[in-house]
Amino acid sequence: MAIGGGSGSGGGGSWSIHGRADVTSRYEVLGRAGSGAYADVYRGRRRSDGATVALKEVHDAVSARREAEALLAVGPSPHVVALLDHFPGGDCDDDVLVLEWLPLDLAAVVRDARRRAAGGGGGIAAAQLKRWMLQVLEGVAACHRAGVVHRDLKPANLLKLGKHLQTFIRPIRLLFVLARGIRFVDLR
Repeated sequence: MAIGGGSGSGGGGSWSIHGRADVTSRYEVLGRAGSGAYADVYRGRRRSDGATVALKEVHDAVSARREAEALLAVGPSPHVVALLDHFPGGDCDDDVLVLEWLPLDLAAVVRDARRRAAGGGGGIAAAQLKRWMLQVLEGVAACHRAGVVHRDLKPANLLKLGKHLQTFIRPIRLLFVLARGIRFVDLR
């Protein structure tokens, strides 16, 4: 996929993904999943096949392009979040990156395990933690092979899908990369 592969030129400066006909013609926006200074993330559905996706509205075009370039450089990896599409914002709108959807972050999983443990239930088994750590290392290694370095590894940046984690990566070159298996993405 080429960077800027989305169709259309964007909406009219709405600062909202809902006003982007180029995006909403191909993706249904289901609701906000998170936000930060750098981006807002929405849960969405691809209209062509019903697949759930993450729609990341990035407030800085240079950062959005760098993140897309870094994801393409890392390439397909079972430990790197897939960039599915990119809608450049032009002069008036934010860029929108379409990423695979990952419903949980590790911080939420740990909070839930602590609540269960405090109530007499079990926490997270050591063997599971080791599997997740290996996935993190595989994701980081995939980034390093592509010349991208993660600068913000923390539980909130590790995303989980089933038995696999994903994390968002903030490379030294000021690129933002997402990793899969453990998928890497910085929501700032």
